[in-house]
Amino acid sequence: MIAAAILCGLAACNGVAPAQQAPGKDTPAKYSDTVAANPIPMKHFDIARYEQKIKADPEYEGHAPDKDHFIWEAYIPDPAYLDEGYNKTLIAGYARTEEDRLEAIKETSEFDREGRLRATRTYFNDYLEMGIWRRWNAQGQMIEETDKDKSYPFTLRQVLDFAGQKGADLRTTGSVKRDYDTTLKQYVWRLTWVAEHNGRSYEQYYLLDGVSGKILQQRQGTAPGFIPSR
Repeated sequence: MIAAAILCGLAACNGVAPAQQAPGKDTPAKYSDTVAANPIPMKHFDIARYEQKIKADPEYEGHAPDKDHFIWEAYIPDPAYLDEGYNKTLIAGYARTEEDRLEAIKETSEFDREGRLRATRTYFNDYLEMGIWRRWNAQGQMIEETDKDKSYPFTLRQVLDFAGQKGADLRTTGSVKRDYDTTLKQYVWRLTWVAEHNGRSYEQYYLLDGVSGKILQQRQGTAPGFIPSR
Protein backbone atom coordinates (compact mmCIF):
# COMPACT_ATOMS: atom_id res chain seq x y z
CA MET A 1 0.00 0.00 0.00
CA ILE A 2 1.60 3.27 -1.14
CA ALA A 3 0.50 5.34 1.85
CA ALA A 4 1.96 2.88 4.33
CA ALA A 5 5.35 3.12 2.61
CA ILE A 6 5.29 6.91 2.73
CA LEU A 7 4.69 6.94 6.48
CA CYS A 8 8.39 6.70 7.26
CA GLY A 9 8.89 3.09 8.33
CA LEU A 10 6.25 2.98 11.00
CA ALA A 11 6.23 -0.78 11.40
CA ALA A 12 9.55 -0.54 13.25
CA CYS A 13 7.72 1.14 16.11
CA ASN A 14 5.13 -1.57 16.83
CA GLY A 15 5.82 -1.79 20.55
CA VAL A 16 9.49 -2.66 20.05
CA ALA A 17 12.17 -0.43 21.54
CA PRO A 18 14.74 0.79 18.98
CA ALA A 19 18.00 -1.14 18.90
CA GLN A 20 21.17 0.44 20.19
CA GLN A 21 23.07 2.24 17.44
CA ALA A 22 26.71 2.98 16.84
CA PRO A 23 28.24 6.18 18.32
CA GLY A 24 27.27 9.18 16.27
CA LYS A 25 23.56 8.35 16.18
CA ASP A 26 20.95 9.67 18.55
CA THR A 27 20.29 6.58 20.61
CA PRO A 28 17.14 5.95 22.65
CA ALA A 29 17.28 7.17 26.22
CA LYS A 30 15.28 6.36 29.29
CA TYR A 31 12.42 8.75 29.88
CA SER A 32 14.02 10.06 33.07
CA ASP A 33 17.25 10.85 31.20
CA THR A 34 15.77 12.98 28.47
CA VAL A 35 14.86 16.63 28.23
CA ALA A 36 11.58 17.36 29.96
CA ALA A 37 8.78 18.54 27.69
CA ASN A 38 5.35 20.03 28.22
CA PRO A 39 2.60 17.42 28.72
CA ILE A 40 1.41 16.10 25.38
CA PRO A 41 -2.36 15.64 25.05
CA MET A 42 -3.20 12.10 24.01
CA LYS A 43 -4.46 11.92 20.45
CA HIS A 44 -6.73 9.21 19.12
CA PHE A 45 -7.15 7.96 15.58
CA ASP A 46 -10.71 8.46 14.31
CA ILE A 47 -11.33 4.87 13.22
CA ALA A 48 -14.99 5.39 12.30
CA ARG A 49 -14.12 8.28 10.00
CA TYR A 50 -11.24 6.35 8.43
CA GLU A 51 -13.43 3.31 7.79
CA GLN A 52 -16.02 5.53 6.15
CA LYS A 53 -13.36 7.03 3.87
CA ILE A 54 -11.73 3.74 2.88
CA LYS A 55 -15.12 2.11 2.29
CA ALA A 56 -16.05 4.89 -0.13
CA ASP A 57 -12.63 4.74 -1.79
CA PRO A 58 -10.40 1.67 -1.22
CA GLU A 59 -7.45 3.71 -2.57
CA TYR A 60 -7.92 6.48 0.02
CA GLU A 61 -4.58 7.66 1.42
CA GLY A 62 -5.41 10.99 3.04
CA HIS A 63 -6.51 14.54 2.32
CA ALA A 64 -5.17 18.07 1.86
CA PRO A 65 -6.45 20.70 4.33
CA ASP A 66 -4.90 23.34 2.04
CA LYS A 67 -2.36 23.58 -0.79
CA ASP A 68 0.66 23.53 1.54
CA HIS A 69 -0.30 20.61 3.78
CA PHE A 70 -1.30 16.98 3.41
CA ILE A 71 -2.47 14.45 5.97
CA TRP A 72 -1.58 10.84 5.15
CA GLU A 73 -3.63 8.08 6.79
CA ALA A 74 -3.17 4.33 6.57
CA TYR A 75 -3.74 1.09 8.41
CA ILE A 76 -0.79 -1.08 9.41
CA PRO A 77 -1.29 -4.72 8.38
CA ASP A 78 -0.53 -7.39 10.94
CA PRO A 79 2.61 -9.14 9.59
CA ALA A 80 1.04 -12.52 10.44
CA TYR A 81 -1.61 -12.02 7.74
CA LEU A 82 -1.59 -11.23 4.06
CA ASP A 83 -2.65 -7.68 3.28
CA GLU A 84 -5.69 -8.24 1.08
CA GLY A 85 -7.42 -4.99 1.91
CA TYR A 86 -8.71 -3.34 5.05
CA ASN A 87 -10.06 -5.71 7.68
CA LYS A 88 -10.20 -4.26 11.20
CA THR A 89 -9.75 -7.68 12.80
CA LEU A 90 -6.51 -8.35 10.89
CA ILE A 91 -4.55 -5.15 11.36
CA ALA A 92 -1.86 -4.09 13.83
CA GLY A 93 -2.90 -0.44 14.03
CA TYR A 94 -3.12 2.86 12.19
CA ALA A 95 -0.77 5.62 11.10
CA ARG A 96 -1.17 9.33 10.43
CA THR A 97 1.43 11.73 9.02
CA GLU A 98 0.91 15.48 8.89
CA GLU A 99 3.07 16.92 6.13
CA ASP A 100 4.07 20.58 5.89
CA ARG A 101 5.22 20.84 2.30
CA LEU A 102 6.62 24.36 2.63
CA GLU A 103 8.89 23.42 5.51
CA ALA A 104 9.51 19.80 4.36
CA ILE A 105 8.48 18.57 7.81
CA LYS A 106 6.52 15.38 8.52
CA GLU A 107 5.06 14.61 11.93
CA THR A 108 4.11 10.96 12.17
CA SER A 109 1.88 9.29 14.75
CA GLU A 110 1.26 5.57 15.20
CA PHE A 111 -1.86 4.17 16.90
CA ASP A 112 -2.88 0.71 18.10
CA ARG A 113 -5.91 -1.24 16.88
CA GLU A 114 -8.17 0.73 19.21
CA GLY A 115 -6.90 4.06 17.90
CA ARG A 116 -4.80 4.84 20.99
CA LEU A 117 -1.58 6.78 20.43
CA ARG A 118 1.55 4.63 20.71
CA ALA A 119 4.35 6.71 19.16
CA THR A 120 5.20 10.06 17.55
CA ARG A 121 8.16 11.05 15.36
CA THR A 122 9.26 14.02 13.29
CA TYR A 123 11.33 14.07 10.09
CA PHE A 124 12.83 16.69 7.82
CA ASN A 125 12.64 15.71 4.14
CA ASP A 126 11.62 12.14 5.05
CA TYR A 127 15.05 11.02 6.27
CA LEU A 128 16.44 13.40 8.91
CA GLU A 129 15.22 12.43 12.38
CA MET A 130 14.49 15.54 14.44
CA GLY A 131 12.55 16.87 17.41
CA ILE A 132 11.29 14.87 20.39
CA TRP A 133 10.31 11.25 19.67
CA ARG A 134 7.92 9.64 22.16
CA ARG A 135 6.33 6.26 22.90
CA TRP A 136 3.36 5.34 25.10
CA ASN A 137 2.13 2.04 26.48
CA ALA A 138 -1.42 0.71 26.25
CA GLN A 139 -2.32 2.53 29.49
CA GLY A 140 -1.41 5.90 27.97
CA GLN A 141 1.76 6.29 30.04
CA MET A 142 4.79 7.78 28.31
CA ILE A 143 7.53 5.16 28.42
CA GLU A 144 10.19 6.72 26.24
CA GLU A 145 11.18 10.22 25.15
CA THR A 146 14.23 10.88 22.99
CA ASP A 147 15.53 14.32 22.04
CA LYS A 148 16.95 13.88 18.54
CA ASP A 149 18.30 17.46 18.55
CA LYS A 150 20.12 17.24 21.89
CA SER A 151 23.62 16.99 20.40
CA TYR A 152 23.05 19.80 17.89
CA PRO A 153 22.69 23.24 19.55
CA PHE A 154 23.25 24.69 16.08
CA THR A 155 19.71 24.00 14.97
CA LEU A 156 18.17 22.83 11.72
CA ARG A 157 16.64 26.29 11.29
CA GLN A 158 20.11 27.83 11.53
CA VAL A 159 21.42 25.28 9.03
CA LEU A 160 18.67 26.18 6.57
CA ASP A 161 19.41 29.88 7.06
CA PHE A 162 23.12 29.24 6.46
CA ALA A 163 22.40 27.43 3.19
CA GLY A 164 19.91 30.12 2.20
CA GLN A 165 22.62 32.75 2.51
CA LYS A 166 24.65 30.63 0.09
CA GLY A 167 21.75 30.51 -2.37
CA ALA A 168 20.37 27.02 -1.59
CA ASP A 169 16.95 26.08 -0.22
CA LEU A 170 17.60 22.72 1.42
CA ARG A 171 13.88 22.18 1.93
CA THR A 172 13.57 21.53 -1.80
CA THR A 173 17.02 20.51 -2.98
CA GLY A 174 20.28 18.99 -1.80
CA SER A 175 20.92 16.88 1.27
CA VAL A 176 21.09 17.56 5.02
CA LYS A 177 22.69 14.96 7.28
CA ARG A 178 24.17 14.97 10.77
CA ASP A 179 26.20 12.52 12.82
CA TYR A 180 29.16 12.08 15.11
CA ASP A 181 32.44 12.42 13.20
CA THR A 182 34.86 9.89 14.69
CA THR A 183 37.89 11.67 13.24
CA LEU A 184 37.02 15.13 14.50
CA LYS A 185 35.38 13.65 17.61
CA GLN A 186 32.41 15.98 17.46
CA TYR A 187 28.85 16.20 16.17
CA VAL A 188 28.57 17.72 12.71
CA TRP A 189 26.16 18.75 9.98
CA ARG A 190 26.86 17.62 6.40
CA LEU A 191 25.30 19.74 3.65
CA THR A 192 25.41 19.20 -0.10
CA TRP A 193 23.62 20.77 -3.03
CA VAL A 194 24.12 21.47 -6.70
CA ALA A 195 25.11 25.08 -7.42
CA GLU A 196 25.86 27.00 -10.58
CA HIS A 197 28.32 29.77 -11.37
CA ASN A 198 29.04 31.31 -14.77
CA GLY A 199 27.17 28.50 -16.51
CA ARG A 200 29.08 25.79 -14.63
CA SER A 201 27.25 23.33 -12.39
CA TYR A 202 29.06 21.82 -9.44
CA GLU A 203 28.31 20.07 -6.16
CA GLN A 204 28.83 22.24 -3.09
CA TYR A 205 29.69 20.55 0.22
CA TYR A 206 29.92 22.01 3.73
CA LEU A 207 30.80 20.37 7.03
CA LEU A 208 29.55 22.43 9.98
CA ASP A 209 30.20 22.16 13.71
CA GLY A 210 27.00 20.81 15.29
CA VAL A 211 27.43 23.09 18.32
CA SER A 212 28.61 26.42 16.89
CA GLY A 213 27.83 26.16 13.18
CA LYS A 214 31.46 26.94 12.35
CA ILE A 215 32.56 25.83 8.87
CA LEU A 216 34.94 22.90 9.39
CA GLN A 217 35.31 21.89 5.75
CA GLN A 218 34.04 23.03 2.38
CA ARG A 219 34.70 21.83 -1.12
CA GLN A 220 33.30 21.71 -4.62
CA GLY A 221 33.01 18.72 -6.88
CA THR A 222 31.49 17.62 -10.15
CA ALA A 223 27.71 17.76 -10.02
CA PRO A 224 26.00 14.36 -10.44
CA GLY A 225 24.80 13.88 -14.00
CA PHE A 226 26.55 17.07 -15.14
CA ILE A 227 27.08 17.32 -18.90
CA PRO A 228 29.57 20.02 -19.88
CA SER A 229 28.20 22.63 -22.28
CA ARG A 230 29.72 22.78 -25.74
